[in-house]
Amino acid sequence: MLKVFLISALLLLTSQAAKYQRTVKYDNEILIRCPTGVEGMKEFLQRDDVDVWRVTPDGLADIRINKNLIQGTDIILKQCTTIADVEELVQQFENMTASVRLHGQAQQEWHEEYHRYDEIYDWYKELAEQCGERCQFNSSIGGSLEGRVMPAFHVGSPAVGKIYFQCQIHAREWISGATCMYIADSLTNNPEGLDMISKVLDDVEFIFVPLVNPDGYEYTWTGDRLWRKNRRENSGSACIGVDLNRNYNDHWNEGGSSSNPCSETYHGVSAASEPETQNTQSYFKTNGPIIGAIDWHSYSQLILRPYGWTNQDSPDETQLKEIGDEMSEKIKAVFGETYTSQKSIGLYPTSGTASDWFYGEDATSTNGAYRAAGYTVELRDTGSYGFLLPPEQIIPTGMENLAAVLEFAQRLIDDPIPNPNNSHKNPTSVKGIKEFLQRDDIDVWRITPDGLADIRINKNLIQGTDIVTKQCTAVADVEALVQQFENMTASVKLHGQAQQEWHEEYHRYDEIYTWYRDLAEQCGDRCQFIPSIGKSFEDRDQPAFHVGDPVVGKIYFQCQIHAREWISGATCMYIADSLTNNPDGSSRYTWDGDRLWRKNRQVNSGSSCRGVDLNRNYNDHWNEGGSSSNPCSETYHGIGPASEPETDHTQNYFRNNAPIIGAIDWHSYSQLILRRYGWTNQDSPDEAQLKEIGDEMSAKIFDVFGKTYTSQKSIGLYPTSGTASDWFYGEDATLTNGAYRAAGYTVELRDTGSYGFLLPPKEIIPTGMENLEGVLEFAERLIAAPIPNPYNSHKK
Repeated sequence: MLKVFLISALLLLTSQAAKYQRTVKYDNEILIRCPTGVEGMKEFLQRDDVDVWRVTPDGLADIRINKNLIQGTDIILKQCTTIADVEELVQQFENMTASVRLHGQAQQEWHEEYHRYDEIYDWYKELAEQCGERCQFNSSIGGSLEGRVMPAFHVGSPAVGKIYFQCQIHAREWISGATCMYIADSLTNNPEGLDMISKVLDDVEFIFVPLVNPDGYEYTWTGDRLWRKNRRENSGSACIGVDLNRNYNDHWNEGGSSSNPCSETYHGVSAASEPETQNTQSYFKTNGPIIGAIDWHSYSQLILRPYGWTNQDSPDETQLKEIGDEMSEKIKAVFGETYTSQKSIGLYPTSGTASDWFYGEDATSTNGAYRAAGYTVELRDTGSYGFLLPPEQIIPTGMENLAAVLEFAQRLIDDPIPNPNNSHKNPTSVKGIKEFLQRDDIDVWRITPDGLADIRINKNLIQGTDIVTKQCTAVADVEALVQQFENMTASVKLHGQAQQEWHEEYHRYDEIYTWYRDLAEQCGDRCQFIPSIGKSFEDRDQPAFHVGDPVVGKIYFQCQIHAREWISGATCMYIADSLTNNPDGSSRYTWDGDRLWRKNRQVNSGSSCRGVDLNRNYNDHWNEGGSSSNPCSETYHGIGPASEPETDHTQNYFRNNAPIIGAIDWHSYSQLILRRYGWTNQDSPDEAQLKEIGDEMSAKIFDVFGKTYTSQKSIGLYPTSGTASDWFYGEDATLTNGAYRAAGYTVELRDTGSYGFLLPPKEIIPTGMENLEGVLEFAERLIAAPIPNPYNSHKK
């Protein structure tokens, strides 16, 4: 059971009446119901001095209006019916929400009332803390106009993709935020023990942005209960606010919105002019691939699919209609409530809306392999209470929409919508691919942030494997690819060649060893060459090279941990900071045997398969996901943490050279800068600083040749455990690292798939040049602000 608030025993009873402080009165305002099809009504509904609460699929409009405006308006007098006095309606709502509750109430009780901004923020924060590693609370995706932070909550595993929910974009629609809390709570705690919830959470991560309009929402508690917009002060007008759901960057200002700041549908000065819109668009884009998204509203009980700005069907109309119709059926099966599934334009024209943006070009352009199925869901009721839905209806509304959410998720897990802008056909999220990628008889070369996998496989294995034949595209013949690489590396070079020429080709173990030794001799006192930090499994020395003065601390680079990633060692030579970490693999077997060999050369007892993946063998959360216990697998983690001599030597050498302030494990390929963690979705304690460093490294690299290295958390790519970079930052390494904690990263070098592990030698120097800039930025930032060691009480 979730404890909602931690409070002193001295706190007294509180009530909704005590925290609700409405100041605006609605004297002379009435709610009328009008048929939309009569002559002149279309123009009347577009007036800026009326507030259209809803338009129904069967052609009725509920309109809030001042009684004085009706006088002399024949169309109103003849065609419309007064259904409520607005002030009386609000007072009735207030009476229903005045029941007294205790702080620390049970979850059931929490969902029996509405809550203010601060309470909602704290509730999501505690929900994440009590949930553990499967949940994440982002304290702020950005600030509102009035400086309130907009939090986000994540739950689940993004094996297939992510589903994005945003709530409370229209301030007065309180049931929106309350329903999101009910759904988030149900997904996280699963109080009914539903198998469907567990199943869905294994495949998708749900993202909730619970307070899209925090300023407007607070104002509905302290000022005007029926406020809709944000709290923008509009230049040249006394009228406040922009309708955030007309401000998105999708067909902005193309109908169904107003250029008058006094209108309830005022679209702002430009697309995404409002910080709340900017924050949600940005957060959506940085969390791809998102396979589905819902913008939660009230009222009318509708499930609206694209588009709102045109009568034209979307390219995925058939699938979107089917999903919406099935959601409607699942809702009806709970309490018998009808939610009408239809296109948005069938209700009335809108443009610049969130749900059209989710599905539209701007969002889709950065969403990887998929296009988000975007919907608006209008919650209870159908007009008896409107925006003033009694709190007793929160739980029933949540229950019926939880059923719809599970249907929504499962249908998109089974059949996500392909991104029409993406020519690749190997989406990692299609049903069955997750299990396929875990097979030990395939070799996964890379997985991209946007949900694509490059897989080396025997053609004979494809036969009869429908998922492969239907979803994947052959991009190369491996033997032809290797021969092409060999032709590019066939030029003969002399030992002792000029540095420029040295970096124009790849080199073998003995050459690299000698090169670093000569480099140290020529450098003088500022450099040091260590002939051996230990022996490999096949008894090769693992050398080390030092350069610089450890006034602040040391930065540690290790290279060539995966044998076939030759650009790793070549780039380290170009940067001149470290050397081979897997000499057996790189010295002999990838030159004389298997060019695509990944692991070390361990002889595994009881198996004919050789090798351990050294980058799953480190003593940090070893064997906690993303590795294999099968010696034939490319990600075999060994018989225990640091079981391999290569791993043991590098861990010891790292410890003996403390304090190390930063460390990079160099890999290829994919052009990525990966920060902590690989084994959990939880943020590291230093997430903000690590993200900033990675982002700035990416920017410096981009400035050289325009190459994009994506900066992100490792877990966002795929789960890994026992990796070097997690170990650099982890407890085992940090305990003996003096005053500091090493900022640990994995850098995946060029390219993004044209050559993969077989990068042409002509790419060595450009790769080195751009990453040198990344390294200088990395070092400078850690010199200025090294990460303190949390296990060390000393403060240097």
